[in-house]
Amino acid sequence: MTERQPSAAEAARRQRCRSLELAAVLGIVLGVLSVVDRSWPGVAVGVAGAALAWAVWWRRCRDAPGAS
Repeated sequence: MTERQPSAAEAARRQRCRSLELAAVLGIVLGVLSVVDRSWPGVAVGVAGAALAWAVWWRRCRDAPGAS
């Protein structure tokens, strides 16, 4: 039972989608940690970055085959 290897384009798309998911999670973590430290610019950057990463993910990765 040999699985078909994904093409280079498909592997790159999957990596991009995973990276966007990681960026969104890290943005949320930055926002939460900044709230604890009461660093409001950090909260704004974290939330804005997470929202931007999720928006790009939603547009490019949501309906892709094999999306996580």
